[in-house]
Amino acid sequence: MANIEIEKIDCYFEMISNIRFFGSVFIASYCYYYLIKQFMKKVERVWLVGMAYFMPMVILYYIPFIISNFKAYLIGTIAGLLMMYLLERKNIEQKIFLSVTFFSLRWLTVAMADCINRVFYQYMSSLSEISLHWKIQLGIFLLSSILDLVLSFVFMFFSVWLIQKAYLYKKESMTLKEMTILLIPSLSGMIGYEVLQYYNNVYDKDTGKNIYDMYRSYNGLCFLQYVFFFSAILVIIVIFQDIKRRQEEEKQNSILLGQIEEMKSHISKVESLYQDIRGLKHDMGNHLTVLENLYQKKEFIEAEKYTEKLKDRFYRKTTEMNTGNPVTDIILTEKKREAKEKGIVFQCDFHYPENTNINAFDLSVILNNAITNAIENNRKNGQAYISILSYREKNAYMIEVENSFEGEIKVNEDSELPETHKKNKKEHGFGLIHIKKVAQKYYGDIMIEQDGERFKLSILLMVE
Repeated sequence: MANIEIEKIDCYFEMISNIRFFGSVFIASYCYYYLIKQFMKKVERVWLVGMAYFMPMVILYYIPFIISNFKAYLIGTIAGLLMMYLLERKNIEQKIFLSVTFFSLRWLTVAMADCINRVFYQYMSSLSEISLHWKIQLGIFLLSSILDLVLSFVFMFFSVWLIQKAYLYKKESMTLKEMTILLIPSLSGMIGYEVLQYYNNVYDKDTGKNIYDMYRSYNGLCFLQYVFFFSAILVIIVIFQDIKRRQEEEKQNSILLGQIEEMKSHISKVESLYQDIRGLKHDMGNHLTVLENLYQKKEFIEAEKYTEKLKDRFYRKTTEMNTGNPVTDIILTEKKREAKEKGIVFQCDFHYPENTNINAFDLSVILNNAITNAIENNRKNGQAYISILSYREKNAYMIEVENSFEGEIKVNEDSELPETHKKNKKEHGFGLIHIKKVAQKYYGDIMIEQDGERFKLSILLMVE
């Protein structure tokens, strides 16, 4: 009868242990999925990574031979990594970083939960008067298991949430060097955890006593150690992302500075043009006097030659474009010459929106970037062309830049804008980013269309 009672009690404890195990594996699987879901393009299938982590853990739990927890969770993490790679076969360095980081976080957060749960269990067990009965012991074990699962979930989920928030450039490719630097804190955390566990086991084996029972303060020191390990992981990610942000800002500022210098050159040319035109106007009286005298003397051939020279001089001092603004005149004239040199047909029906809140500098950013992209990404064979059109409907001012195009547009996953085909791949898409920023300044936006061998960029600006 006593043996039946003992088996019944053991069955209760084993049932709670099984629930605790499955609960802990489910929590880890969910947090693994939650950590990587924003890094993956196929979000709807990321749950397979959590499943790939969960299934090996369950299978290994029921195998007849014993395998260490470290190896079991390592197998689960590798299974999740392989599933990530199968879903999206690129940026493998980032996937390795996420897997190793989660593997480290799993041990650190569970160890932090154990530290708090150990205090609870020690306190309850110290109440010897109520802990003698097996039902009381079962109740303490159940409460301890629930507390452990709750704390593990809170610590693990909060940790991956912080990392997900700190990691800003999720879709940007990671280099091998960057991965190596970022993995140092995670690997240090794992090694630190294993060192503490090793000394705990050695102390227990040599003395036959539990080090946590002998030195209560040791438990608190371990908890702080785990917190510091996690903090190191988080801090290195924050620093890395801040460096990335600064690099992006420097790239954009460098490109914008180049455009400002180009704008200054345009303004200088406009000033020179206007100065020459003013000179022509100043001399116009003298020219008219000369022509009048020639006609009075009936020297028509000389008058015609003089007129031709005057016309030639006048046209050389003016632009080919007449958009209503000297700055856009200069820009479009230069872009037309550049396109002509490359054998691209240049069609322009652009008109500056007079008496509006749109300034010439913002339009110069749009025109420079849009037409430069159109020239660089035009077709190499056959009839190449660029068409620029602008029109206004009530408060909406539209600019459409269309060009012939070969190939397929590649979209940058961070900016969701097409990438240009520049040799310097680090400058991909910055032109369109600047155009979009200008459009948003005027409460507008941009739209991109590709229809076969035709690429069209539409820019909407709201005018006042």
